[in-house]
Amino acid sequence: MSARQTLGRALPRRRQRTGHTLPLIVSLTSHPPRFPTLLHTLHSLLQQRLRPDALELCVAEHEGSALPRAVLALRNDGLILRIADDLKSYKKYVPARAAWPDALIVTADDDAYYRPTWLAELVAAWTPHARTVLCHRAHRLVLDATGAPLPYAHWVRQIPDIGPDPLIFPTGVGGVLYPPGLHHADVLKPERFTALCPTSDDIWFYWMGMLAGASFRKIGPSRDSVFWSRSQRRGLWRHNVAGGNDGAVAAMLSAYGLPAALAARTAAAI
Repeated sequence: MSARQTLGRALPRRRQRTGHTLPLIVSLTSHPPRFPTLLHTLHSLLQQRLRPDALELCVAEHEGSALPRAVLALRNDGLILRIADDLKSYKKYVPARAAWPDALIVTADDDAYYRPTWLAELVAAWTPHARTVLCHRAHRLVLDATGAPLPYAHWVRQIPDIGPDPLIFPTGVGGVLYPPGLHHADVLKPERFTALCPTSDDIWFYWMGMLAGASFRKIGPSRDSVFWSRSQRRGLWRHNVAGGNDGAVAAMLSAYGLPAALAARTAAAI
């Protein structure tokens, strides 16, 4: 798997970065059902008070020609259009990480509004050398007596500011900051994630982080996500809430076993 082609120019580098010493990349993906509202999300990301070193939109090659002209015009404002293999929702992270192995990568969704301080808040909470993934929105896993997660319906939803804690489960819509080197070596392997978690990228990235010894922190107060009108008519979240996440967790347990951090939490509770 390669990062493939990029079209456009990177955002200009700051002479002095605020709060980060690594390249800062904001990455998202989209597909034709979301193209009508994509422009609004991109505008909110381009208007962040903390400007990233690159804002990347990754789309599949056969879908790029359907992008609205107004979206393509944003390349003049610094948007980078990346053409990649059709990895579905995984396009928001996998190609960017392959292209920027040593960067801070912040993922966003294509159907939401991001307030002007969204990115600065994530970066301000990042500490160099800490093995912590940061997010704005998260749930908390609930474990059974063996340490395995209970079904998704039993998890505690939209927890307040807390962590770092291995039981914190980042949800992608709020935005997630991934420092480099905090995932298992399999994280970028399409043959693995398409087989085990075909629609549950949040489960895949969480499990890959757990296996690499990462912890997770939810920052700031809980806020409701702001979605564009009609953008939620189609979405993987419906499938995942209805059982897709539970299937992905079962597949990860079968393929990789129970991460040590979860087993340790269970042992400590006995």
